[in-house]
Amino acid sequence: MKVLVLGGTGYLGQFVVDHFLNAGDPVLFTHTKEVAPEITPNGAMCWGVLPAALRIDLTTEGGLGLLEERALQMGCGPDVVINCAAISQPRDCESDRDRAFAVNVPSRVTTWLTQRAAVDGRRPPLFIHLSTDQTYEGNKPFWHEDDPTNPVNTYGESKVAAERHLQESYPNHAILRSSIIYGPQPPLMPVGRTLPLAWMDGVLSSGQETSFFEDEFRNPVYVGDVVAAIAKLAESAEQDYPYPHRVFNLGGPERLSRVDMALAVARERGYSEQLVKPVPAASVSRGVVSPADISMNVERIQQELGISLTPFVTGVQKSF
Repeated sequence: MKVLVLGGTGYLGQFVVDHFLNAGDPVLFTHTKEVAPEITPNGAMCWGVLPAALRIDLTTEGGLGLLEERALQMGCGPDVVINCAAISQPRDCESDRDRAFAVNVPSRVTTWLTQRAAVDGRRPPLFIHLSTDQTYEGNKPFWHEDDPTNPVNTYGESKVAAERHLQESYPNHAILRSSIIYGPQPPLMPVGRTLPLAWMDGVLSSGQETSFFEDEFRNPVYVGDVVAAIAKLAESAEQDYPYPHRVFNLGGPERLSRVDMALAVARERGYSEQLVKPVPAASVSRGVVSPADISMNVERIQQELGISLTPFVTGVQKSF
């Protein structure tokens, strides 16, 4: 099974690339760095040709020709596409709305995939798209997939637009509305930003009291569970899609505040719980509206895909 990972050098993308390479699948992944990453995981050939990484600019279509060249070399396009590429920082999306939509709505890539599939004489490949819990408004707990989407910021709006694009223009898709993804350091290269647990560990290890929000709720999800869900969906890439639904909430099994998360890290790492200072989210100006409660009902993904979701305390233990 030929796998294309969009955003393969991001945090989640690296775990996805690593998983499929370890499974023996040929993998090609994209990035946006000025200089190509000097990594070819496990020395693997990707679609039979090196290098494994291609620079793709989703805002201008720059680099899509490289994907076409690789498809021509192999005689066909990918069997499955996993889209981890996004501008995922809400503040960045607010500061450049046009760029956020250009990157987060994958219309250029899906157009190429549709055209490539027509040339190959087969249906377009399964497109597994990472969306977000921020598609929900955030005014109640335990959002269900069938609840209306009503995002409160540009990031959420761009992700809703991406979902609608797939639903209207690219039928062979699956959408994962992910919560905060946490876990250990990525397997291939640094991502250039502080990860959630690493940040909490860093500030708590200083011994100084640190403020954490007590009134914003999410379902933080262990990165291994996200990869497991993607891998399960990918199993159906070369056959008819077997699941009743195409949109899945993907979060951990618990509704947690930042205070809850920080306390779990403090206990695991042996820091004083007194260092965790609960504060309301309104006490800090972040330059962007943030939903208060986007905890999700995650029964569908467990029942249909058979995914077992890792409790947060267990995930923290696995991460250090």
